[in-house]
Amino acid sequence: MAYRCWGMGVQRVGPAIAGFFSNLTPLFAALLPVAFLGELPHLYHALAFLLIVGGIAMSSRR
Repeated sequence: MAYRCWGMGVQRVGPAIAGFFSNLTPLFAALLPVAFLGELPHLYHALAFLLIVGGIAMSSRR
């Protein structure tokens, strides 16, 4: 089901935009257990978030 939703999203916005969101997968993988399982985030989660967002910002600059 997730792959079908991803395919529909890529079809709708195009592969260039969807590529940015594929980089957010680790971020969502870290945030969903916090939201649904009550796990506590750690410092390395914040560092990973900054690296992901920084990488997306750098790759989207012209």
